Amino acid sequence: MGFRFSAVCFLSLCFAVSAAGQSGFCDFSFTKDTDVFLNIANPAALSALKGKLSYAELSYGMQDGAMVSLNESPDSWDITAGTESFCRVSDNLTFHGKLSWSEFQGKKMGGQILMTPDYNPVNFLENSDVNPGTKTRELYDFLGEMAVPFGERWSAGVGMYYEAGDYTKIKDPRFSSIWMDMELKAGVMFRSSEKLAISAALSWRNTLEQVKGHIYGNMEKQYYVSTDKGGFWGTVADLAGDYNYMPETTRRPMNNNWISASLQAIAGESFTSGLTFSLRDGYYGKKSSTSPTMFEFSGIRVDYDALLLLHSGENMQRVALSMAYSSLSNNENLYRYTTPAGGNTIVEYTGKNHVMDRSVVDASLDYRWYNDITGYKPDFTLGVSTIFKLMSQKAILYPLFRRQSIGHINLELFANKTFDAMDGLLDVGLSLSGYSGFGTKKDDGAYASTTSTSIVSFDSYLDRQFEFETAARAGVGVELTYTRIISQKFAPYVKISDNFLSLLSKPEYLDGATRNVALLTLGCNF
Repeated sequence: MGFRFSAVCFLSLCFAVSAAGQSGFCDFSFTKDTDVFLNIANPAALSALKGKLSYAELSYGMQDGAMVSLNESPDSWDITAGTESFCRVSDNLTFHGKLSWSEFQGKKMGGQILMTPDYNPVNFLENSDVNPGTKTRELYDFLGEMAVPFGERWSAGVGMYYEAGDYTKIKDPRFSSIWMDMELKAGVMFRSSEKLAISAALSWRNTLEQVKGHIYGNMEKQYYVSTDKGGFWGTVADLAGDYNYMPETTRRPMNNNWISASLQAIAGESFTSGLTFSLRDGYYGKKSSTSPTMFEFSGIRVDYDALLLLHSGENMQRVALSMAYSSLSNNENLYRYTTPAGGNTIVEYTGKNHVMDRSVVDASLDYRWYNDITGYKPDFTLGVSTIFKLMSQKAILYPLFRRQSIGHINLELFANKTFDAMDGLLDVGLSLSGYSGFGTKKDDGAYASTTSTSIVSFDSYLDRQFEFETAARAGVGVELTYTRIISQKFAPYVKISDNFLSLLSKPEYLDGATRNVALLTLGCNF
């Protein structure tokens, strides 16, 4: 049923894009990657678009191997149908649209309950890992942006992104989430000359994940939920009723609001640089008099992105840099239920405890050298990419505390060669990768002595996740793409890829040392 639905979506998306009436001929990915104006997080930059660019894809992936994080499956598949288009509708209107649908199913999953655990200041885990089951996730994505010029040098743009989905485990204990992510953005751009442009944008984003747990089978068996307040450390409560952290009958929301401002500078068509500052504010629970707001959190994020293109005859070099710093603080509210005489039961807040501080540093650098870019796609591509991440956090459950730090660096070398074959183009790609991590699994201490505590360390989960994030590994990937150039407006393609990863030593806590990801894609450029 899922495959038939995705096939219908794919054909519908192809028809919609084709109806837009594209002109010109180029590979979508290469053109987008090497256009500085299409790499700016500001819809006003769309006004610089000179042509039209579109693609549609249907892909099916299979993943297996037990070298997985807590929110991954050792045996899973996913299917995605999507399309994206950049189109100058007229001299006064430029449009960018994107639409996709995806479905995921993973076996032998348990552990973390929320759809995006790394995103949240507090997480929930199944208290026992003896009841793994199948999890399904379905997502719908929509992006729409447009830009209009006014005057000779100014342009303005607006955009909207919306994602909706659900995430469900279909074995007791059964947890389900409803996910929503919406962002509204507006920006302006000023081109002082052909060699310099400055742009600025403002955006508001809201994410909402509503979660609950339930039991459909043996109602006499008691299940428990672990609340991770930082570093796989927290408390345990039974899954019963709606008074604990994880509700059983009504959904409880994890809400995040972001307000962002960004500034970009563009030099000709070869360099762009952008800085974004974001404020985050959120809570877990319902803001009402009868249901408690259990956690309230806030943070900041600073992003810097730069793209440099260097042309030399028919060759080109591309350098992309991204850096980000984020911080997040979490407070737990103290409350009690009271029932005034003759009234309804209400929530009375008595204070709050500061329970967590987290900071994350991310950086990535990508270099690519393209040989002969005069055709549909480069004749040869050679590149290297590196990713660095460092996370440090401190969880405080007075009088105890836990410090944790985790970092990793990933390096990938890749090459791609294009051959003329069978009235089309055959791309052969090869990649080699290496990964190494480091950090402190846990550093526990106390502000004062205590004789008893309800605080629990979820060591089985901690050990597995820490090993996954720090164990050294290496990988190899192969990709084959055949593109049939039918006309100057239509080029369908089929792509097959496989990536294999293996730990460099025998795992101590993970169930396996290997991971394989295979992908089949059918698509077309318009």
